[in-house]
Amino acid sequence: GSGNIGATNVLRSGRKGIAALTLLADMLKGTLAAWLAGRYGPDPAIIAGLGAFLGHCFPVWLKFKGGKGVATYVGVLLALAWKAALVFAGVWLAVAAISRYSSLSALVATLALPGCAGIIVADASRKEARVAIGKVMAAERPGIDSAEAAVCVQKAMTILETTRLGLDDSHRGVTAANREKILAYAARPDAQACLDALPPAGVVN
Repeated sequence: GSGNIGATNVLRSGRKGIAALTLLADMLKGTLAAWLAGRYGPDPAIIAGLGAFLGHCFPVWLKFKGGKGVATYVGVLLALAWKAALVFAGVWLAVAAISRYSSLSALVATLALPGCAGIIVADASRKEARVAIGKVMAAERPGIDSAEAAVCVQKAMTILETTRLGLDDSHRGVTAANREKILAYAARPDAQACLDALPPAGVVN
């Protein structure tokens, strides 16, 4: 083989079981590091994941000659953004099936990930915006369910406008300017009719 410590090179030895264990161990070192550090916040999780990745690629005890880090990278993604990890793995498998080159597969998957991740992040932003909208409307109209209110107001918006609400830095509310924008949308006839039809919070029809 190439002398690399990664699972791909282990597979070249013909011992599939050991190659599978190597792949699993390489992934878990990234997943566990990011997951455990993530209990203290997203920044520690990213730093820990980066540390696991660099430690795999440049291990001190192997004179800084480690693996390529693909499995560890996927493991870190699993802890930070599992949907992105699935996208990466899917692209990698597809390219590998066609080209039979692990390094090319990893390169294509890495290049494809930012665009796919952007879609995932946009979806998450819409969900966060929707929660923020619901909180604003629940505060303005006491007694209605915030989640249902968010649906009503969102009916008066386009998805693009929703993602441009611009959540504040804490991602737990909205700025004063965006609060006014939400209330303006909520005053539209279609949203108003939906809000008026809502039962009080906690009331089940």
